[in-house]
Amino acid sequence: MGYFIILLKMNVLLLTGILQLSFIGAAAQAGYQFENLTEAHGLSDNRITCFLKDSTGFMWIGTENGLNRFDGHSFVVYKHGLSNPFINDIEQDAGGRLWVATQNGLNVITPGKDSNIVFMPQTGNSIPSDLIWDTYIDKYNRVWIAADVKDLCYYDISRQEFVLLPWKKYIADQFPHRNKKYNSIRKIYYKSDNELWLGTSAGLFSYTISTGVFTYHKSYEADHFIQLETYGNLFYFIQNPVNVLQISTRKDIPWSAIPSTLQGVYQSADAQHERWLPAGKDVVQVNVSTGETMLIKHRPDDPYSLPDGIVRTIYREPSGLVWVGTSKGIGKFNPAMNLFPFTEILPAFKRDPSPENDLYRIDHAIHTVFHSKGEYYISSPVTNSLLIRDSSSGKTRRITHIQGIPLDHCSVIFEDSKKVLWILAGTHAFCYDRNTRQFSVSPFRAQTKNLLFTDMAEDGDGNLWFACFNDGLYCYDVKTQRSRKFSPADRFSSTLPTSLYFDKAANKLWIGTFERSLYAYDFSSKQMKHSGIEAALINDITKDKKGAIWLATYAGGIVRFADTVTRITTREGLPENNIYSIQTDLDGNIWASSFKGLTLISPEGKVIENFNRVKGLNFSDLYSPLTLTQTGEILTGADNGFIRFHPDSLQYVSSAFPVVITSTTPYTDNEATFDFAALSYLNPSLTRYEYKMEGVDKDWVSAGYMHTTKYNNLAPGSYAFKVRAIDFTGKLSANEASSSFRIPAPWWQTGWFRILAVLLVVGIVFFLFRRRIHTIKSKALIRQQMAELKGQALRAQMNPHFIFNCLNAIQELIITEDYTASYKYLSKFSKLLRMVLNMSEKNMIPLSSEIEMCQLYLELESLRFKNSFQYTIKADERIDTDSTLFPSLLVQPFIENAIWHGLLQKEGEKRLSIIFEEEHGRLICLVKDNGIGRERAIAIKAQKIGAMYVDPKGIALARQRIENLQAAFLEIIDCKEPTGTIVRIVIASPENTEI
Repeated sequence: MGYFIILLKMNVLLLTGILQLSFIGAAAQAGYQFENLTEAHGLSDNRITCFLKDSTGFMWIGTENGLNRFDGHSFVVYKHGLSNPFINDIEQDAGGRLWVATQNGLNVITPGKDSNIVFMPQTGNSIPSDLIWDTYIDKYNRVWIAADVKDLCYYDISRQEFVLLPWKKYIADQFPHRNKKYNSIRKIYYKSDNELWLGTSAGLFSYTISTGVFTYHKSYEADHFIQLETYGNLFYFIQNPVNVLQISTRKDIPWSAIPSTLQGVYQSADAQHERWLPAGKDVVQVNVSTGETMLIKHRPDDPYSLPDGIVRTIYREPSGLVWVGTSKGIGKFNPAMNLFPFTEILPAFKRDPSPENDLYRIDHAIHTVFHSKGEYYISSPVTNSLLIRDSSSGKTRRITHIQGIPLDHCSVIFEDSKKVLWILAGTHAFCYDRNTRQFSVSPFRAQTKNLLFTDMAEDGDGNLWFACFNDGLYCYDVKTQRSRKFSPADRFSSTLPTSLYFDKAANKLWIGTFERSLYAYDFSSKQMKHSGIEAALINDITKDKKGAIWLATYAGGIVRFADTVTRITTREGLPENNIYSIQTDLDGNIWASSFKGLTLISPEGKVIENFNRVKGLNFSDLYSPLTLTQTGEILTGADNGFIRFHPDSLQYVSSAFPVVITSTTPYTDNEATFDFAALSYLNPSLTRYEYKMEGVDKDWVSAGYMHTTKYNNLAPGSYAFKVRAIDFTGKLSANEASSSFRIPAPWWQTGWFRILAVLLVVGIVFFLFRRRIHTIKSKALIRQQMAELKGQALRAQMNPHFIFNCLNAIQELIITEDYTASYKYLSKFSKLLRMVLNMSEKNMIPLSSEIEMCQLYLELESLRFKNSFQYTIKADERIDTDSTLFPSLLVQPFIENAIWHGLLQKEGEKRLSIIFEEEHGRLICLVKDNGIGRERAIAIKAQKIGAMYVDPKGIALARQRIENLQAAFLEIIDCKEPTGTIVRIVIASPENTEI
């Protein structure tokens, strides 16, 4: 049968400085976790000088180089005209103004308005010094001022005047030996409504306001008074360079005599009884109810310890949260992050990471922690010892040998049904009677190859079972004092048993191994059986109140089985799958430990919470078994000690806190950005936010852990932004912060712009309309001018043609010596020519003028051809020839053509008629002749020599003129029987048109 074998090397970690003493100074190491804040987080300077939590809830931090405001998420450095960046103190008056004492002046700041008033020494009533060490504001709104080497002073805000009190005279009279020494008030504290504490370079004093009396209190003369804390009539204070804790009712305690441990352990309920004071690079914690003191130190190997710098100031909140200002930044102690009290048992040492082959705690400092009857029993494999700690006195007894037998690799501690305590070490089992405080050696012995006892159990018959790593499983009969080792013959083949659990209800013993096997020994049948459960390397076994068995495995998470098998891994919420130990608490919930911390699981297998540094557990690598006390506390080893806690105590109750809107962006471009913060400093990274914009969001919007949001594309109008917060405990913020604002309509959506826009559009439309009309008119005028010019051009071509023909006719009459006809012809021609010249500039003329010109032309032609043809000119009576316009000289070419080419070639009667008619609003001109027709005229013309060179321009020019007229056309009709030609000119009636 193949075994899964893990080779183990005994690399024992040597601890130097552990003496073989019967008693060692045992106590509870603070193990406190601090959150460190430095320049890397936004601080203006790491050299912290003072703290103040204002009435709103903001933290103000003074440094040697700047004033800072902190909201839990980020720092804002105040840069508005401070007289000096070296801040000594910050206080707030009843009006909300901040009084900031600096190395050079006293500043009065109004937060949110960025206004600053600076008090500097002047003549007359003024502040006595520019160097201000401290301030204190009483309930009467008087600002008490500690001015360097000057009298005690206060500023009356209502009367706006400074009042000086004779501190210097008092020192000179009562302490004459200090006349030439540095005498200055460095700190001012509240003592009562009528008294003040004064921490000075001459010691500690009090001042009675009503009587004006200074009183000295036992103290040292030291230049630097660091801090004073009070509790009732008790007061504690620190001076420098006097390295002692001074207490009013007790002897001074040198810092070197203060232990770095406490007999008790931290509980958040003790916060009201705690006082913290600077002590060089350490912090003195005082429990004022018990008088116990402890020195909290920086731990070089722990990034969560106190900062490694000179502690200058400490500010403690009622909730227990403590701000420690050092020369290397801020250390913030959060009680909510320190929920698991730690008790240091062994001297601090740096433990190397566990070797990979040490999968079962062989080289660990602490194995088992067991509590019974006011004592803690702690086994330490690496120191080969048993430690017994008295919980009341805090003293720890260390045992390395019992009856001369060394406690090598002391590991398992077990209490049987007879209340006998069993301690397993090496190959031996030891018994301890707590009544007689005597040890005895049991007859049981494991084999020498046993590396470590891993677990122990008691069955229903009182027999004891031992799991021996690398050796096997033993059953020890208490009555016969004989032991039996199980072997493959007993159906048990593992040499690496890790855990045992006796199930009384089922009368079975469950055995977990490091060989992926879970066995069950049935006491009814006396047989060992393999459970059939496939599991990884098993570390621990427990049973819940419902009867389900739970297995803690290495690399396999948790296995839960009853009727069915359920596996719980990282998919279900475990921080990792390597589970060291598992335990059921009194409420039936399951606790599991791992390298990542502690995990709380419901009986149904749901992961409830993972506890780590963020959730208040300051340790990791919790390798030790989880043990349960009778009172319900759970114990487990951690580092060089152990932690103990009650599950019911982990519900931290946080104080009320406000939420604020820290900044908003200008409401431009329809956008709005908001930054907000819950002024709860316990665990700000786990604070959730919800916001709502009235008018936009119907319900609250979850922002998760984000503390900023942005809205885009907001319509113009009024809005109200609201935000609330929920802290890590589930508590809702005490208020809903709101910010009302209005997004103005853009200028192009305003009423005046719309009116202007309408007027502009109307103006543009009117302008475009007028321009269009002007353009149309211009184009029409241009077209008219062009038409006229074109007509003039055509007439210019036609008139010479007409004149040429007329002159030819006169020439012919003169040649034929017909002087009477030529004189008559010339007279009519001159009249016609004058008429043509008068009308030549006009494109359109009255129809009467056109008829007159046609009449003159026909008379000329009739004289020329000796009245060889008859002609008539008629106009429809419906036509007003004087007002009706007609293109000038348009008909003449057609009359000429009818005479020359139609009538002169004909034999017999020759008739020509010109008729002007109106039809459907159109003017029609008909030129009719009974000539030979165009076809015959063309044929006759073609027979003439040179006919091809005769250019008939008259008709062509007339045709072009008609084409240029709107709604005009020309139609020429050839008549067959009888022969002749009809020219039909149709134009739109231009009656009453301007000439």
